[in-house]
Parts: sequence; C-alpha cells; structure tokens
Amino acid sequence: MAGILACVDITHHERHSISLVLSFGNGGGTSNAVVDSPFVSVIDSVSLSVAPAGGGTVAAYGAHVNRGRKSIPFTVQLDRGTFTFSVSVQSKNSVLFVGDTTIDIEADQFRVDLLVSPRAPVMVVAPDTTTTLLDDGKSVVAHATVHNRGLDSLSWQLSSRPAIMASCPATCAAFPDSGRIGAGGSQTLTFFVPNTFAPQVLCFTLSSKQGDVPVCWRKT
Repeated sequence: MAGILACVDITHHERHSISLVLSFGNGGGTSNAVVDSPFVSVIDSVSLSVAPAGGGTVAAYGAHVNRGRKSIPFTVQLDRGTFTFSVSVQSKNSVLFVGDTTIDIEADQFRVDLLVSPRAPVMVVAPDTTTTLLDDGKSVVAHATVHNRGLDSLSWQLSSRPAIMASCPATCAAFPDSGRIGAGGSQTLTFFVPNTFAPQVLCFTLSSKQGDVPVCWRKT
C-alpha cells in the first residue's frame, strides 16, 4: 500500500516511560495530506508488545483510546539491547492497523518510528466538532469531512441525528446521509438548520462496519 496510513512514534521520555502518538496520512490517494486535527475516528484501543529480539519474555500492554485522543502513554520495562516493537490498532470489532520494527537501544533516550499497515477501512472525521460556516439569514450551514484512512471501500451511513431536527424535516438536513469512500479518499458532509435555531451543540453519529464516530456542530 502506497503512502503512510498511520504513523506511530514511540519516544522514550525517561526510563521505563514511552508515549505512542497517532496521526493519519493518506492511504492510497494521489495526495499525501495528513488529516487535520482535531479529528475523531473508529479507533477504540491500541495493543503494544515489546520482545527481546534474541528471544525471551514478551511484554504486552494495552490501552483504550478515548474520543479524539492522540497520545497514549505506556509504562514498560526496558534495558539496553535489541527489541522488537509490535503494535495493533483496533476498533471495537476490527483490527485496523498492524506494524512492527526491531531496533537497538543503546542509550536512555531513544525514538522508534513505526510504520503500520491497514487491515480494514478506517473512518476518520475532521473536525470532531465543526462550527458554522455560512449564515444567509434563512439557513446556517456547517461542514465536516469523512475520510477513509484504511483499505478497500469504506461504507458509512448517518445512523442518528439530534432529536430537535425531527421538528423541521423540510429545513434541516445532513447531506449526504450515506456514502462509499475508496482508500485514501474523502467526502464532504454538509449540515443545514434554520437561522432561527438557538445556539446549541448538535451531535450526529456516523456508522460503519468497523465502528461508530460521533460528530458535533457547535451552532452559534
């Protein structure tokens, strides 16, 4: 697969403490652009294992990834030597990315750049909370972008919208309400409500086979 799907940087800050940082590049499109932060994704957890390259006890670690979280800290036991770092990034029901690398640790401070590969479509939405883009005096409009930063074709649909939108079916909309996005592709999602709506936060849920993503609009 061409392009970086997700970069996992593991930096040794002090002895026995490392931090894993997630970012999303382009999986297979013509652009190598990184998804702007803040974003929200279907990622639910990260598993990390560290094993001596010459054999020995494998240390396994896991962490839940909260909404929009980018940095996941782990406390590990490491001495100088050669180690293999392996990472698996999961949604609630799918393995999304995997990767491993072997490095020599010769100092108390070191860095591991670990390139991971996709195993499934991965829905990422940016921003995680959008704001009003346009107010023409009758309607207000906001945008968010749905990305596929994984493999194959991402099939998504709008599975829930704010209850208040049920009172204005003719003038409220989230368009489109479903879509299919190839690897590395994206699709713009547009929200409309009447100008008379009071300032509030309107939250929607986008669903895919790999998991759900909550997206909100802070209407001013």
